[in-house]
Amino acid sequence: MNKYDHINENDFLKGYAEFTIKIRPYIICELCEKYKTTSNQDEKEYLYILAIEQFFLLYETFEGFFRAIKDRHEKSIFASLEQGINIQNLYESLKNKTDQNILDEFNISLNQFNEENRKNIEERVARLATLWKNDNFYEAMKILIPVFNKLKHKLLFYKKDGRVYPVLESFQEENFEKILKKPNIEKESILLEDIDRLVDMSKLFKGAILDLIEIRLIELRHLINNGK
Repeated sequence: MNKYDHINENDFLKGYAEFTIKIRPYIICELCEKYKTTSNQDEKEYLYILAIEQFFLLYETFEGFFRAIKDRHEKSIFASLEQGINIQNLYESLKNKTDQNILDEFNISLNQFNEENRKNIEERVARLATLWKNDNFYEAMKILIPVFNKLKHKLLFYKKDGRVYPVLESFQEENFEKILKKPNIEKESILLEDIDRLVDMSKLFKGAILDLIEIRLIELRHLINNGK
């Protein structure tokens, strides 16, 4: 027995998919729209920092649900969702994996499902398989995770000579500077001048989280229908 046994998993996942998952993308859109309309530079920087924070919290949610659905036979999804973020494990779980690789990792046998559910799961797994294959994106996220931690914990940023800096260790700061200057990275990561990219990425992660939840809901419905 665990402390969340009183919460029905099916109810939680349905409620999360229908309501909670919409919150951070909504906030990001609102912050980005306000960012584009204000002429006050300080306000722009406030809004961008808040939008970045919401994006990383959404990313953290994706990482949590990916692990929770993958490990659902070993521990409850609630126990998994309580764990901290691990970008390396997520990357290794998705990098260059085929659809079948991910199905195997999720321990899902499609033979048990009807044709409609098999197709639904296959489509969702295919989207997950393509999500994390870009090395540039992974490298960017790995470097930006320390920045996210400074946002979450005491908002450790400061402004100097007209620019906002996160409080980072020297090697982290060097990596952060490199990624901002790296050519051809704009479409693979989050660039400070590209506010609309945050909106696009939030939609991507929202869809991925919904795919993960629906994979589990299909499985739960199947178990209920078969009296298990």
